[in-house]
Amino acid sequence: MTKKTDTNADLRQLPAVDRSGILFVAIFLALMAALAWSALGRIENNVRQEAAYDLQTVLNASHKAIDLWAHDRMGDISYWASSPAVIEFTKKLLELPPKKNTLLSSPALKGIRAYFKPLLEQNKDLGFFILSPEFINMASERDSNIGDENVVARAGLKRAYLAEVFRGKTHLFPPIRSDVALPGSSGELEENYPTMFVMAPVRDENGRIIAALAVSIDVSLEFTDILTIGRLGESGETYMFDKDAKLISESRFEDQLRSIGLLKPGERSILSIDIRDPGGNLLEGFIPDKPRHEQPLTYMARQAVSGKSGIETEPYNNYRGVPVLGAWHWIEDLNIGITTEID
Repeated sequence: MTKKTDTNADLRQLPAVDRSGILFVAIFLALMAALAWSALGRIENNVRQEAAYDLQTVLNASHKAIDLWAHDRMGDISYWASSPAVIEFTKKLLELPPKKNTLLSSPALKGIRAYFKPLLEQNKDLGFFILSPEFINMASERDSNIGDENVVARAGLKRAYLAEVFRGKTHLFPPIRSDVALPGSSGELEENYPTMFVMAPVRDENGRIIAALAVSIDVSLEFTDILTIGRLGESGETYMFDKDAKLISESRFEDQLRSIGLLKPGERSILSIDIRDPGGNLLEGFIPDKPRHEQPLTYMARQAVSGKSGIETEPYNNYRGVPVLGAWHWIEDLNIGITTEID
C-alpha cells in the first residue's frame, strides 16, 4: 500500500530559508502577474486609443472631402440653372403641353441639349433634366423619359426632397437606380445603373421658381474615388448609406459578398446591400436564422440613422457579420451616413 504524502508536513520540515525562498518566489510571481496584467491593460487601452484616433482621422477626412465635393457640384448646377440660356429655353418648354411628341419636336429641346452637351462631357455627367412644377421631364438628354414623371419623384421619400427644390433649395440626392439604361464603367449601356442627382431651382427674371434643373452624376467616379481613398490597412472600409441603412457606395468586399451569397453573380453592391447584422461571421460559414430583411441593423447603422455620430472600439458585427471597430457620422444636410470600419 502506497503511503500518502503529507505535503504540509514536508514543507514544515524544510529549513526556514527554503520556506522563505518559496514564499518569495510565490510573491514575486504574483507581483509579475499583476504587473503583466496591468501592462496588458495599458497596451490594450493604448491600442484602442490609437485605433480610435485613426478611425476618427480617416472619417473626418473622408467626410470633409465628400462635403466639399457635394457642395462644389451643387454650386455647379446652381450656376447652370441661373444661365440666361437655360432660363429662356425652360420658359419656352413650359409653354408647351407636357406630351412626348410635342416636346421632342420642340426647337427649345434641341437648343437646351446643345447647351448642356459640352458641360456634361467636361464633368463626365450622365445627363440632365428640366422638371416642371408637376415633376414632369420637360427636357432630357434622352428621348425615352421625356414627358414622364421624373425618376426621383417616384423614389419614395425623395419626392419630399424634390418639393424642397421648388421651394428654393439646391439638393444632392443619394444614389438611386436609373429608369433608363446608362453607360457603365465599361462604356456599355447598363440597366438600373446607379446614379446621383443634383437639383437646383430655375428662376425667371423676377426670381420666381418656374422649374428645376437636375443633373445625373456617375457615382463610380469622384464619389467612389473619395471613399476608396479612406481605407485603413487591408481590411478597412469607408462607405456611405441612406436613411434606410442601404449601402449607397461600392463595397470593398464585392467578391466576398458574392461568395457568401449576399450578391448575385455580376450584381453590384451599391444599392444592393442592407447594413444589417447577420448575427455571426458569414465568412466563417455562419448561417443566419432570419432572412436578411428581418435581421437587425448593425450597431453602427442603428446609431447613425437615428442621427447619432460616434466611435466604437469594442467589436461589433458589420454587414458581413465580421467583428469590426468603427467611427461614423450622420450628415444632416445631405441626409446620408458615412462610416469608417476596420476588421
